[in-house]
Amino acid sequence: MKEKVLELLENATGYLSGQYISEMLNVSRTAVWKNIVALREDGYEFDAVNKRGYRLTKRGDLFSEKRIAHWLEVYGANYRIHFKETVNSTNAWAKAFAENGDENILCVADEQSGGRGRRGRTWASKKGQDIFMSLLIKEKALKTENASMLTLVAALAVATGIKELTGLEPFIKWPNDIVIQGKALWDFDGDEYRCRWSSLLCMWNWHQCQWQGIS
Repeated sequence: MKEKVLELLENATGYLSGQYISEMLNVSRTAVWKNIVALREDGYEFDAVNKRGYRLTKRGDLFSEKRIAHWLEVYGANYRIHFKETVNSTNAWAKAFAENGDENILCVADEQSGGRGRRGRTWASKKGQDIFMSLLIKEKALKTENASMLTLVAALAVATGIKELTGLEPFIKWPNDIVIQGKALWDFDGDEYRCRWSSLLCMWNWHQCQWQGIS
């Protein structure tokens, strides 16, 4: 419901009344108000004017399968998105898809309770702090002998994107950390499943970026 309210407000050219939103979504005006409150908690800001309604003034940090899928489509990324608020490990999740014969899958989670990083180190995070995702690519899209280069290529792509969007100067700390102003913002790890699939695990320390004023 929260996403539907947000979609209406994002597509509006002006104010939308609570009555209009309630009629469009077939819910009560109280339900509309509760979802506006929830969106504000996600960082969205609204002008609320008596007898006119709500107008979105600042986008927040709502993290969902639908919104990720939208931007994948916008940028022409041909991957199927799977999203869960909490998983044990996105790489383990991607491996399950691989063993089922799936390919071109992007597994995304807001919280990872039992992830594994380099040298067996554990990656764990509370909700709303980091972004975890694993990209499953089948061998036909990436030659096995080149799989070990995947994390470096991904790091270069992320560093380039950050620079284009923010003007900041990230650099890659060997082997695959993205660092800005002395803070590691992004980490990568790669697995190969019986030389038939490659899975790229990414972790973005978004909470740290915000608290350090890097955003």
